[in-house]
Amino acid sequence: MKKFNLGKLAALALLAAGAAGFAHAATVTSPGGVSFNVTGGCTVLGNVLNVGNYTAGQTVETYAARQGRVNGDAGYAYTAGTDAPGKLATVNCGVGTAWTLRLDGAGFQGNTNVTDPGGAFAFQTNPRSAFLDGVARQDGLRTDSAGLGSTGTGVDQIVTGHYNVFTYPGQGAVYGVILRAGNYSGSNTARLDF
Repeated sequence: MKKFNLGKLAALALLAAGAAGFAHAATVTSPGGVSFNVTGGCTVLGNVLNVGNYTAGQTVETYAARQGRVNGDAGYAYTAGTDAPGKLATVNCGVGTAWTLRLDGAGFQGNTNVTDPGGAFAFQTNPRSAFLDGVARQDGLRTDSAGLGSTGTGVDQIVTGHYNVFTYPGQGAVYGVILRAGNYSGSNTARLDF
């Protein structure tokens, strides 16, 4: 007959019972996981550009001298104004995303109509970019133009420029229109294609 070491056998029994004691009697769970957003790729923020103060009695010619002009009676020649450009829009697209910006106004071919203090039509402007992130550009931004095209950098890209007086052939008389006291304004919609 074999002899058993009762001490060893008791230790093994206790060890087996202890291991069973480590077994889990219940399970509790809680939700976890991962979350992230995928954006549409680009955003645009139009800006209302304040082009300064003018004096009652000055004419649209004064505005054109400061903001620039596109003259239909001179073959649509562009003449720059004397004022520094202001912010027209901010574009933010993912790195490498090609984009094109236009500022769609209610005027003919997408020009931005300017109204006088009484709300009547005064003249048309042609939004035109001068700089993109400080780099010189000369791009018409109205609806029927090629717009301003570039490639996204993943950070805000600032488009600056002017609202030039825009005339079609035979509309040169607009330069003689006298400005009266009050607020002149025009609106458009910044449209970004990408």
